[in-house]
Amino acid sequence: MLDKWIPVSERMPEKGALVAALCRYEFAPDKYYIAHERYDPRSNMWHDGSARYWCPLPEIPEVDKA
Repeated sequence: MLDKWIPVSERMPEKGALVAALCRYEFAPDKYYIAHERYDPRSNMWHDGSARYWCPLPEIPEVDKA
């Protein structure tokens, strides 16, 4: 839930957690975009410095295929 953005300098998400991340463009430092994924420390946006803030998202609901 988007209650509070957490700075990556403060702490990182737990591995596998579904998160939204506020990322800065490398060549346009005054522009940001929002990405969402399951946290994996090997993902480029986390270790290249583009992710600046993150917040947990609720789990995706089960879809009834009937």
